[in-house]
Amino acid sequence: MPLDMVMYVYVDEYRQAANLIRLGEELISHFDLCREDFGSGGPLVYLPREDYDLAHVESKPGFLLDLNMRANYYFVGYERGDARLIVQVAEWLEERLPACKVYYGEDSSGIGRPFGQLARAKLMNYYSKVGYEPYSNKDLTREQQEKLHAMYET
Repeated sequence: MPLDMVMYVYVDEYRQAANLIRLGEELISHFDLCREDFGSGGPLVYLPREDYDLAHVESKPGFLLDLNMRANYYFVGYERGDARLIVQVAEWLEERLPACKVYYGEDSSGIGRPFGQLARAKLMNYYSKVGYEPYSNKDLTREQQEKLHAMYET
C-alpha cells in the first residue's frame, strides 16, 4: 500500500474558521485541485492539542493545522509523490500564513518533520537528480530511512 504524505502547519494565532475555509478554497483553486483531493473536513483542519506531538510541537501556544491532503509521499527512498507540488504547497502556505511553521512526513507514522526553506531546497535538489527512479523503499531499513531523513531536514 502506498504511503501518503502528511503536512501540518503551526500558527501562533487563532484563525477564524471562515478564514481557514476561504484559505482552503484559495488553495484548491490555486493548485487546480478538487475537494476529493482532501480528507473529510477539507483542507486545513484544526488538530486537537493531544495530536501536537505529530509535529513535535509541545506546550506551545498556538494551533496546529492538518493540510488533510490525499497525495503520495515523496522522499529519499520513496520517490512516488509529486515533489514539486509538495514544495509549492508548503511555500504557498508560508506566504499566506506569516510566521507559520510547516511540517512534512508520511502517514504510516503521522509524524511531520520541519519542512523549511532548506529542507525543501534539499528535496528539490534530490528530485532534480533522480526524479521518480529508483523507487527503492523496500531495500532500506527503518534505520537507513531515518538517517536519510536527517540529512534532508533543517
